[in-house]
Amino acid sequence: VASLQQRVREEQGLALDPFESSGVLDGRELKELMLRKYGVCYDMNFKCVSLPLKRVLSLNVMWSYMGQKSFPLSESEYEMKLDGIAQMVRQLNRESVVREFFAKEPKAERGLPAYPNVGTAVIIRFPDLDDAIINEYF
Repeated sequence: VASLQQRVREEQGLALDPFESSGVLDGRELKELMLRKYGVCYDMNFKCVSLPLKRVLSLNVMWSYMGQKSFPLSESEYEMKLDGIAQMVRQLNRESVVREFFAKEPKAERGLPAYPNVGTAVIIRFPDLDDAIINEYF
């Protein structure tokens, strides 16, 4: 899968160079970053985990992708979802974390895969968020 996605990126001229943005992360940019890194438009979801002393928020890149038969969203619904995710990332002031994640080559870390696969998402961690902020939104 990784080699196929790399080939798609090369054919479409989607290098992993730092994305030149207008400053405000939006759904369009998030979709472009996803295509540059993975070659497909994966689904994304926020996940909040409660640990004994802290709550941890992450943005998960899921294994289902647009164009897959079982993908439940139309293109316009997917773009609206990405707009909502980008808005939440902006409210959390974590745009740079998301952009830095997508600027790196896919690499397996902490026992998680480099690419999403069935049952296992790729995680963008927001470890330094205050519990009060997480509680306000999640």
